[in-house]
Amino acid sequence: MKSSKDEAGIYTRGSSATSIVWVDDMLLTGSKAEVTWIKSAISNRFKIKDLRKVRFFLRMLVECDRYKRRIYLSQGAYIKNGLTRFKRQNSKGYPAAMDSKSKLHNRLAEDEVTEKHQYQEAVSCLKVSNQKSW
Repeated sequence: MKSSKDEAGIYTRGSSATSIVWVDDMLLTGSKAEVTWIKSAISNRFKIKDLRKVRFFLRMLVECDRYKRRIYLSQGAYIKNGLTRFKRQNSKGYPAAMDSKSKLHNRLAEDEVTEKHQYQEAVSCLKVSNQKSW
């Protein structure tokens, strides 16, 4: 397999097989013969667990449309879990980060200390939410 020069963790074999590796997760795409060959080669060296058809990968819902030859990725379930975790499941979306007419005020020092970590955790939990397709 050939390593991608643009992205770490992506490997290709010929023009039809791709392997995406992230820590201990791996996603294989390609023809049935190519995927079988790659799985066999990896299992000769490492103990692997084949989960068959991908449903979730790296917190993304993966949906395939074989007829249109498209893969759809969505983090909707991950975002929903994050909103529930921070008790914001009834929040409404807003097209802008902040209303341009909002009045800003200084935070109290005790507010900053108690809420800073929770705020950072919530924001990092919700970073990427767009659905993408190829």
